Amino acid sequence: MTTILLIRHGKTVTNKSGHLCGRTDSPLCEEGNEQIECLAKRFAEEKIDKIYASPLIRTVETAKAVNRAYRMDITLKYDLIEWNFGEMEGISFKELFENWAEDMDHYINHFPEFRPKGAEESGTELVARGVRVVEEIVRENRGKTVAVITHGDLLRAYLSAALGIDPAGINNVPYSENTGVTRVDYDDDMIPHVIYQSDVSHLSKEKMTGGK
Repeated sequence: MTTILLIRHGKTVTNKSGHLCGRTDSPLCEEGNEQIECLAKRFAEEKIDKIYASPLIRTVETAKAVNRAYRMDITLKYDLIEWNFGEMEGISFKELFENWAEDMDHYINHFPEFRPKGAEESGTELVARGVRVVEEIVRENRGKTVAVITHGDLLRAYLSAALGIDPAGINNVPYSENTGVTRVDYDDDMIPHVIYQSDVSHLSKEKMTGGK
């Protein structure tokens, strides 16, 4: 069995301001730094054999916190990066719902075929990338426990496949909390078993962000 611990990054400046981030390289905000301190304490008590992270600053800083007790090399993997939202990035969710209503409707209600303006991936392609990159990590680390620090939309897309949910039903997969930990065990036949999702037992109620 191979255990994958999928971790969403800490809260960012863009999360806090209510803007769509995507691949914009937004740093952690003060609350996000507090969250990853709690995450570091949690992982000081867990056994990890390897750490992978998306190359964006918010995931790298979160990975460094996870790594504090281990001091191992962190492997940056580009395919763990967040969905590219193209022209929608940097716009507040308020403005998106007011002035990009058709795009937001497609994002929420027609996820498989939605492709943000100026971006390269549809929802279906995002799911495929998420599955591909996690399975690559599993094959590279048979029998180990691996921490993977990534992003909200990529994590949700991957989980839709791991849970056997059609991409059209993506709304049945909630967003992970910032620093939420999701455990997926892969058996010897490469079948994923989701053990728990978005566990934030390391955070106090005041430090939770409610997902998206």
